[in-house]
Amino acid sequence: SSGGSEERTAVLLRTRPGAIMGTAAYMSPEQARGRPTDSRTDIWSLGIVLYEMLTGRRPFLGETQADLIVSVISSEPGPMSLHRAGRPPELEWVAAKALVKDASERYQAAKEIRADLDKIRKQIEFEKSTTRSGGSSGNEASAADVPVNIERAVPTDGDQAKPTSDGTNGRTRTD
Repeated sequence: SSGGSEERTAVLLRTRPGAIMGTAAYMSPEQARGRPTDSRTDIWSLGIVLYEMLTGRRPFLGETQADLIVSVISSEPGPMSLHRAGRPPELEWVAAKALVKDASERYQAAKEIRADLDKIRKQIEFEKSTTRSGGSSGNEASAADVPVNIERAVPTDGDQAKPTSDGTNGRTRTD
């Protein structure tokens, strides 16, 4: 019969301009504000996932969904190296660029982030091959020594957060 559950569901799912929809932890600032979104919103969400995969934690936190949205809009994520040291700094740079608040300064297309990740993977593979062939003295740590699979960017189970003594991994933090 007509007027079934599909019609009631359709009424419930109608959106309106300015309505906020989505999972708060993965919302971009423009989405959290109810502003128009585009593919750069998806790049933001990918940046959140990359950050989580490399650190084991979310870049933005809040006790409630409202607090979380405020954090997304007004806070900057901490450097990934504070949560889990030993990752290639290039990966932190990629995640940071995906998480730029201003969408016009973020990656503009998924193919750009893919190209940067491919470059990082190739660099790591090159460093591994030169290390194996004796091109390194064995005293230097390189990105090839980092236990991370770039294809999936998943930290290994044995990884622990290991910040440097000053907690910055040699970087200055600007808040």
